[in-house]
Amino acid sequence: MDTRLNENRLRNSASAVESIADTQLCTDGFMVHPRGFPVECRLLRWGREPHLELAGDMGLTFHSGRYMPAGSRIRIGIPLRGALQQFEGTVVLVKEAEDGFQIGLWFSTQRDAHRAKLVETICYTEMQLKAQAEPSPLDDK
Repeated sequence: MDTRLNENRLRNSASAVESIADTQLCTDGFMVHPRGFPVECRLLRWGREPHLELAGDMGLTFHSGRYMPAGSRIRIGIPLRGALQQFEGTVVLVKEAEDGFQIGLWFSTQRDAHRAKLVETICYTEMQLKAQAEPSPLDDK
């Protein structure tokens, strides 16, 4: 009995991780950073680089109140569990939004891209845990 219960728990937690990973990835190769998590952004070089090379295999989109032109080099920092996770890349997407801009960052290295995927999975997991911990308005009824 205990073995079946543990197997079901393991299956359920594995499917939860898969669903988190699915919700954060778009079909165009970008992960979507949740708006509830802050992103610090520092411009390293404004404007288009002369020889733009994109080394990573994925990117990240995030909301910014500040415009950054495509081709600019930036460093982002995502505060997570007491440490700032930093990544560098090139702005390859800029979409005007109602309250700012959607920025698409393409990572400079494969290592950053894979590390960012882990960081984003943790962000989504923490968002889900926070949402589950908050009382629902239906709980009062």
